[in-house]
Amino acid sequence: YNALADRLGRRKVWMLASMGYALIDFALPFLWTSYPAAMYPYAVLAGGFTGGLNSLMVTLAPEVVSPEQMGQAVSVSTATLGLGTFAGPVIAGAIFDSLGSYRGGWWFAASCLCSGCLLLLVPVEWFGRQPGPGEVWNPKQNKIVKANTKNMRTR
Repeated sequence: YNALADRLGRRKVWMLASMGYALIDFALPFLWTSYPAAMYPYAVLAGGFTGGLNSLMVTLAPEVVSPEQMGQAVSVSTATLGLGTFAGPVIAGAIFDSLGSYRGGWWFAASCLCSGCLLLLVPVEWFGRQPGPGEVWNPKQNKIVKANTKNMRTR
């Protein structure tokens, strides 16, 4: 995933992986009832998407925060992953208890993935990211850009 993210951009690859995962989560309840063996390819795909998303989570941090805030960003994202790992089964169990079906739990998981994709559409600057080394704020473009160091003097 990270090699692909280096070429296409981390946000794009994260969004593609999240949407792929959401798609199989939305589709599984329909396939599962007619084709119970659909769980096997689902498990392979879900494992691939989970591993890719987890590895991208850490490498996406530099695009969102300054280098000084990197440790905090990785800590928060890792804690969020842990919270989701703990709360997801509890919420899915509550949905199963109330509906008597696993379908709602799959749809809830897919909805969470889609929500994460929507959050990545929000411009980074809205969260207060400051320019890091080699970057400057460009008011004309209204975003952080790489500094043009060709004409800058060095000590």
